[in-house]
This record gives sequence, structure tokens and C-alpha cells, in this order.
Amino acid sequence: MTTTPGEPGWIGAELADHAAARPGADAIVAADGAILSWADFHRMVLATAGYLHARGLEPGMTAALVIRDRPQDLAAIFALLRLGVALLGLDPAEPAEMNAELVGRSGARFLIGEAGDAVPAVGTAGGVAWAALADVAAAPPLERPLPPPPDPDAVAFVARSSGTTGGVAKLTPASHRLLLRRGRGMLAAFPRGPGDRYLSLVRLAFAFGRNGALRALQCGGAVILPPPLQRPDDLAALARARGATWTAMTPAHLRELARAETAEPLLGAMRILASTAALSVAERRLVRARVSPNLIVGYGSNEVGTLTMAMGEDHEARPGTVGRLLPGVAGEAVGEDGRPLPPGETGELRFRSPDFPAAYFDAVPGQASRFADGWYYPGDVGAIDAEGYFFLRGRSDDVINVGGVKVYPADIEAALAAHPAVAEAAVVALPAGRSGAAPAAAVVLTAPASAADLHRHVVERLGAGRAPRRILVLPALPRTALDKVDRAALVRLLAAGDPGGRAPG
Repeated sequence: MTTTPGEPGWIGAELADHAAARPGADAIVAADGAILSWADFHRMVLATAGYLHARGLEPGMTAALVIRDRPQDLAAIFALLRLGVALLGLDPAEPAEMNAELVGRSGARFLIGEAGDAVPAVGTAGGVAWAALADVAAAPPLERPLPPPPDPDAVAFVARSSGTTGGVAKLTPASHRLLLRRGRGMLAAFPRGPGDRYLSLVRLAFAFGRNGALRALQCGGAVILPPPLQRPDDLAALARARGATWTAMTPAHLRELARAETAEPLLGAMRILASTAALSVAERRLVRARVSPNLIVGYGSNEVGTLTMAMGEDHEARPGTVGRLLPGVAGEAVGEDGRPLPPGETGELRFRSPDFPAAYFDAVPGQASRFADGWYYPGDVGAIDAEGYFFLRGRSDDVINVGGVKVYPADIEAALAAHPAVAEAAVVALPAGRSGAAPAAAVVLTAPASAADLHRHVVERLGAGRAPRRILVLPALPRTALDKVDRAALVRLLAAGDPGGRAPG
């Protein structure tokens, strides 16, 4: 496969053009307010690449980078990509043993970070060399030319899966071509350019936050690295002061901001890209009213990037949708026989693109994989309407079989969330004797409501067979570190008894 004429071959190829066209324009605004121009940022990228190349990093190698939220970390990311080195991002807040395990599985030959980034079993004696970013500024000028820019099919990132199996993230190769084309597809739906300024609220150690910053710089815009923010008003003031035009946020960010009751949207007309479809219809409306009307919901995964996007008008016209496919991606819902289903019918979702990887980076023969027969299976069930809009119904592992009838938690959650007293809802399966399983729900309320009232509300919309047998009222839903509902914890709470009420039946 070759690149399209005029298409850059690696995801940082346009940095030199931006630096030449707008050398004095802002590229990075650091947390302390210091500004790095495009000319200075591009020089930092080249200096970092030269330093790492002189230390022995060569195209085709894999390197692990401990990523913080500083200009030099963004420069190091682009430097490694320029060298054709596959980059594994590490979070300094994660346990050292976990980072060491990821380094070992990735086959990384270099670890790059700061002196305090201790990772067990990493060192020259263990075959992994160390390079400190703090030494870049004092390094001599380039002593040898950089290698040619990387091939589009070279691995750019060793991506960590957003989900886990047995508590261990899987690693996936993401090529420059994949990143380029996914980025181009996103820009077609969500245009950005040199006049845009990205407020980096999600840490760069996370793929979602890192991708936002990289896309902003690819477009010739600026990245704003904020200081610690204590209150919603602090965020609004910083966004205005720095001239931010867009940002990316997790559902946790948005829920917190939506609690602030303001006369006007907190962030005005800023465009907000939300990472997942975890926001309910009611939450999306609240976010658009209190935070910004320009909410964009992206659906995808760390393994293959964004697959669909729902824009502002979609939230009212088709409540709950995660949008339509981005250019270059095919997707469908299939039945148990693997055949595509008609519009509106719920089945397992799968996607494909010629740019997707074929397997995990460290795949083990015989091990279960989400990549099969040219398709990527994210593990979700959903439906696609006649206009191509996707609607998620839940995870395939979470589907509840009630006496041979499939019940989708997302349908019950949506019905509960439509009750005026319900702020959030989550549904799981509990054992139910001859029926095999039965749905049970946990809700967060904004006003008093009995379990019997909520049960009747669901029965009116979905019928008695799909209504939850037990309803538990909680002050907040338990969540994982990735801000997903902790369904295992909910099963334990719901199975424990009657803190919030039992629905009739």
C-alpha cells in the first residue's frame, strides 16, 4: 500500500511546515504561562531526536517514554516518531512493577524519562538503556544526520488496550498510516486548524489526552498545558485567558462540571470532545446546557482509534447515538451466525479498515483476540439505524439472558434515566433460579422516588420481562480507574441485600 499523493508519511511531517510558515506563533503554552513558539518547539523536537539518536536509538526499535505534562514530553514524543521508533507511553503515577512488565512485553530497548523514574529490572545490565530528558538541553549539536523519515507502515505507537484481560492491558501496534488516516477522518467531522488552541485537560500519559495534543500540533494549532485547577470557575477563567477553542474530556470531567449551576454554559462555545458514550442522554443534555452546547461524542478504542462521532445536532435528533462511521472505516452489527443484521436490529458490532492492525503486538497463539478474519470486535453490542447512526446497547459480556430472551442493560438504563428523579442508572445481571438471570439496577437520584415507582416506569416502556427485579439507590455509582461503571462491584452490592429497595416481582 502506498500513501495518497501529497499525504505525509509520518504523523509529525507537517511540523516543519508550521514552523516555517508561522515561526513566532504559539505552539505550547506551559503550565506556568511560558510560551514556546513554533520555531522553538520544532528546534526542541529536532534536538531531542538528535540526542536520542546519538544515544543509539535507531528506526525499528521500541522505546518506552515516561510521559509528563510538559513541553519537553511533547517534543520527545515527536522526536521518537521522527526516528521511526515505536513508542510505548508510561504513566509515572502507575506502579513501577506494572511499568516494568509493559516494558518487558513491548521489547523496548530504551527507557526515557527522568532520574526519579525507577522501574525495576530496567538498566543497562538488563539490556534496556536509560536516557534522561533533562540532558537534552546540555547535549552537543547533532553529530550525525537523522535517519530518513519513517515509512507510513512503520509502528508509531505500541498502544495499550483500554480494556484488560485478567488485569493486564494488551498491546497493539499502531502505524503512522493508521494515525494519519484516523486523524484525517476526525478532521472531516470535527475541523481544526492553525487558529485553534487545545486545552489539555486529560493527562498526556493517557492515549486520549496525548492524541488530542498531537492532533492539535499536527493542525498547526497550539497546546495549552494547564496548572492544577481546583474549581470549575478556575477552568473557565483559564480557558478565557488562554484563548482555548477546544478540549477533550472524560465523562468524569463533564459530570463534575455539569454539577455547577450557571446562568450561561461554563465554557461558552468551546468545542468538547468526549471520549466515550458513557454519558446518558440526560447527562448529555445537562452538559450541553451547563458546560458547552458544542459537545462531540467519539466512540472507538485505543487499539484502532476513533470509529464513529456524534456531533452537536445528533444529540437532539437521535438521542443516545454515538454517531456515524468516520471515512475509511466499515462497520456492522452481526447476529450469532456472523451475518449482518438489518437496520435497527441489535447484535455484536465489528469494524474493519485496511489500516487496522491484524493482531496484538505480543499476541500468543491460541489466545483470544479482538482481531479476527480482517475484523476488529470491540466487545460491544449495538444497532445501526437506516441512516447509519450507531447506538450502543452494552458490552457483549454484559447481555442478560432472561429465560432465553436477551435483555440489553443499556435499554433498561435509558428507561430508568428517563425518569425525572434519576440522575444515573446502571444495570447488571443477578442469578435468578430457573430463569438463569435477571436484571438488577442501581440508581442515583436527584429527588425522592421509590423502587416500586421506578419499576412501574420501566414496565411502561419495556414491559415486565425487561424491568429490573431489584433496584438499589446509591449516592454515586462505583467506577473503575478508567471512569467506567464498576459492574463487578455493583453485582456484589445488589446481591448483598436491600439498602435501596426491591422492586415488585
